[in-house]
Amino acid sequence: HRTSQRRAERLAEHARQTELELKAPGQVVFDDRLAALQECLVKISADDRVLVLKYYNRPSGAAYEYREQLAEERGTNIAALRVRIQRLRNKLETCVGIVMKKRQMFR
Repeated sequence: HRTSQRRAERLAEHARQTELELKAPGQVVFDDRLAALQECLVKISADDRVLVLKYYNRPSGAAYEYREQLAEERGTNIAALRVRIQRLRNKLETCVGIVMKKRQMFR
């Protein structure tokens, strides 16, 4: 679980950094995985999308407390929140894989 969580956190951090990286004036660079992730985020419900983004875009150094507060806001406990996030992460990882394969077929 920790490895998947770290991977998802690195992916979210990469998404934040890549989003602002400029290749040429006015041209934003998105790598294939980030573009695929963005496409997949649009496919899930707005509530799930907000949850995932809030879960991973937390203040640095306060992860546990922030996630406890997030669970409380949703009327659940931290364990149930983690299960929900794991299921969403699995869904997004599967979707990203499918999108990437489709893009490779058309190159």
